[in-house]
Amino acid sequence: MKFITKTRINFLVLTCLFTLIANSKLIASEAEDKNFDSVYFHTAVTIAANDVTKALSIADSLFVHSNSSLNKVKSLMLASSLFQQKGDLSSSIRNAEKAYLLAEKNSFYEWQARISGFLASQYRIMEMYEESERYLEDGIKYSKKLDNLQTSYLYQGLILQEKAYYFLAKNELKKSLNSAREAEANFKKLQGDRDRKFFVASNQALLGRVCVGMKNWNLAESYLTEALQGLNKLSNDDLTVKGEIYSNLGRIYFEQHKMDLAIENLLTVEKVLETSNYLPLEVEVYKTMSEYYLATEDYAKYTIYNEKYLNALNESEKKKKESINQFIESTKAAGTKVKVYRDGFMSLSIFLILLLVVLFTLYKKKQKNDKALFQQIMLKIQDAGKEFSLNTEDISSIHTNENIEDSKLLMSAETEKNILEKLKEFENGNKFLDSTISSSKLAGIIETNNKYLSHVLNTHKEVNFSSYINELRIKYIIKKLKDDQQYRTFKISYLAEETGYSSHTKFSQAFKSVTGLSPSIFLKELEKTSA
Repeated sequence: MKFITKTRINFLVLTCLFTLIANSKLIASEAEDKNFDSVYFHTAVTIAANDVTKALSIADSLFVHSNSSLNKVKSLMLASSLFQQKGDLSSSIRNAEKAYLLAEKNSFYEWQARISGFLASQYRIMEMYEESERYLEDGIKYSKKLDNLQTSYLYQGLILQEKAYYFLAKNELKKSLNSAREAEANFKKLQGDRDRKFFVASNQALLGRVCVGMKNWNLAESYLTEALQGLNKLSNDDLTVKGEIYSNLGRIYFEQHKMDLAIENLLTVEKVLETSNYLPLEVEVYKTMSEYYLATEDYAKYTIYNEKYLNALNESEKKKKESINQFIESTKAAGTKVKVYRDGFMSLSIFLILLLVVLFTLYKKKQKNDKALFQQIMLKIQDAGKEFSLNTEDISSIHTNENIEDSKLLMSAETEKNILEKLKEFENGNKFLDSTISSSKLAGIIETNNKYLSHVLNTHKEVNFSSYINELRIKYIIKKLKDDQQYRTFKISYLAEETGYSSHTKFSQAFKSVTGLSPSIFLKELEKTSA
């Protein structure tokens, strides 16, 4: 799971966005290079967010038709970033290593810094932290050697960003936050207004993610909102970066129980996913959406999004397994170290399988319990002689000798009998469906006072006024649902209004407190018995 949720848009994609400007003095002004840069930039920013397969085809074509060694390095790294986005780590690393050798051969120090940062990111994703740390150190070393001070600030910032993700993957959140803030300090030194704003905004997105990990919801929201505003002012592209921001905002609002804001942001990310094949984001978003629909008791949508989440998770784990196996085959000389990573991966796979088995078992057990509870409720509804309460949990009787003695002192037996008879008349009618019913109003209806009413309810019905009304209403609607199939087609909000509740939520709470089941689960079980 760590592999999925703690990845990000990789190190290279951020550097790709800066390529045209950062290298403008290094690239010749020939038409070929201008055309290359135009296609390269459009592919890295726009096409990659919408169609990874098409972007890979363009990257391959750029490599084949380029006469410049620098352009070949850039093409290889573009392909590497796209393979990483697809979850094919083996192909991603293979292209990056080719690019690194070509950069080393031609003394492209800037690209050696870039590729070091990128490989650090890839090894982090595979949880090979020693290799990742080594490349981080190389990246910082190369970035400090660059003659152009502005370019040096840029790459030091990007390496420090990757270092923040490295610490985030290891759950060392304070170190991650410090590295991200150091990265921001470097980005703020950039002189180009557009470039400075872009990298500061992307770094704010990172700071927001770290704060989400720290559960500092308010600070996380502040960083992410600023990042989104900054990116929107610069471009309508960068869909994957914005998708991650909306995903994190959705998680923040879900954790804060701001459900309307949570689903608004999550649905925005879902639109991005319709055109972007970005598995890590799919896993993250569908997980939060399934939790949202479970919390709001929309079980139909919960089932859909939980299935999407599990499918994305399985696909991502499959790609990771394939990539790591290919990597192991290509690095047999690593010997013992490779065995450790394979064993670690197998342990993780076994753990995930066992977790899915446990979750499935619990789900089936809940289904069985819900069915048993439903059957008990229907038996009590059919048997008019059963006790008043529908609740299947044990109720400690409060009808004691002391209560009886209190009744004799409080009121005459004739008065008590009269109240009980009028309550029976009240129960046989529908006045309890009145949304304005109160204990005072009921006392008036049966011609008594609140004190006598409360005592009789506690002594003979074993409930308070609120529970008494709730049970009458819920019994009423259950009978309607049982006897009239048309009622089963009505929305919960209509059933709530029908029974005197002011909202869907209050009705659902009352229904569950009386029966032990939510209205949606009860309806589901009722449909099964009618099928």
